[in-house]
Amino acid sequence: MRANRLLVLLCVLLPALAPGRSTAQQRPRPWELHVSLGRDAFGGASLDSVTVPSVPVEVTPAPHLAFEAGASRAFGAWEVGVSAGYASGNLRARTDRVVLDDRSGGVVRYRLGLILARRIVSVAPASVHALVGPVLDRWETADLGGRTVAGARMGASLRFALGRVSVENALLFAVGGSPFDQRALPAGVILRPLTTWSVGVGLRYGL
Repeated sequence: MRANRLLVLLCVLLPALAPGRSTAQQRPRPWELHVSLGRDAFGGASLDSVTVPSVPVEVTPAPHLAFEAGASRAFGAWEVGVSAGYASGNLRARTDRVVLDDRSGGVVRYRLGLILARRIVSVAPASVHALVGPVLDRWETADLGGRTVAGARMGASLRFALGRVSVENALLFAVGGSPFDQRALPAGVILRPLTTWSVGVGLRYGL
């Protein structure tokens, strides 16, 4: 929590400390490189009503950190970007009363994504952007095999421009296929769509 507070404070103070310069004086930089680190939290994925009779157990990837990097091109208020990402973590089993994490690891996600963004509010040096786009995820789960699934995500980001560098805070919601292979699961386990809430911070660099 302390680290999160320091990060928020840094994002607020950096724009105020940056040298003042009007938007009109800045040379347009339509191309940007970006990196981000976020925390993903999951729901859905699978429902097991067999292992513990009469007790539905939801099994999902446990919350984990996710890294992403890519490039984007601006067209006025619109922006198109591509990215690649990596995340690894554990599995989580959850009932109405109990949450258990398997901390042995073994859950890995590789991601390719496309993002369409639109600037909806701009008050220099800050701007708010709406985000939407498809993703393609490759999941590898120890003892449960691998699966490639498609999905979509949407959300918003808040950016603070510091010359050629921008600090970005993003909140995203995604939905996609279950990361588990039905053939590797016990009979009676039901696959469900995977939902993901992501909150993260990143840096963008104008070329």
